[in-house]
Amino acid sequence: MTIRLANVEDLGVVAELIVALRQETIWKTVAFTPDVLEIEYGLLIALCQPQHRLWVAEDDGAIIGMCGVEVTTQRFIPTVPYLQEWALWVAPSHRRTGLAGQLWRRACRWGKEVGAHGAVRGRPTARGEQLFFQYWGRLRCVTS
Repeated sequence: MTIRLANVEDLGVVAELIVALRQETIWKTVAFTPDVLEIEYGLLIALCQPQHRLWVAEDDGAIIGMCGVEVTTQRFIPTVPYLQEWALWVAPSHRRTGLAGQLWRRACRWGKEVGAHGAVRGRPTARGEQLFFQYWGRLRCVTS
């Protein structure tokens, strides 16, 4: 298994994974049909932005997971950048193997390298949205 930065050739597969991710989260309750081409276009834009990164996990040449993040700031604290996860998904066949954690840790290492002070990982669920704020060294759960 390999974790690497995504490239343009990966966008079609990653767009399909984002549709699969939607089906497992609170977003499945929103009445709309995802447009895979629109998702691919959004991913292409993200790949071109220096504050975005998208990693994919491959096993035998097949993409089995992904983690997309962005370094951003809070509106009222614009001088303190942090890492925000916008997509984290692992194929059902590879779950409970630690792969999601490996992808997240890779993203956090990059966030630290570029000056982020912490990281936010969202877990949208039907019961509500849980956000995990990790301030390098401590992990705290915030439920909204």
